[in-house]
Amino acid sequence: MVSKTFIIIIVIIILAFLIFTYLFIYYLPMRTGSLASQKFEEWQKVYGRVKARQMTVDWLKKQLIVKDVGVSEDGTIWIEFRSGIEVNISTYPLGTL
Repeated sequence: MVSKTFIIIIVIIILAFLIFTYLFIYYLPMRTGSLASQKFEEWQKVYGRVKARQMTVDWLKKQLIVKDVGVSEDGTIWIEFRSGIEVNISTYPLGTL
């Protein structure tokens, strides 16, 4: 017979794994993408669009959960996270592309 303590420990381990998985796979990439977008908006007001793009890419390269990042031909910043999620940040005002 399996003890109640053993079952409780297994349940806690499973819950911890699910929470970690949610944080790593979904929440942190989405939060990082959102922060990067905010930083771009702030920096472009001071430095202009081109410099702000590069500053945002440089900031993203320093984030441990980012696998790769770059700027596409149309100026969109693309981010590939270690979890496999990909996020794009438009660097143009709505309706201008």
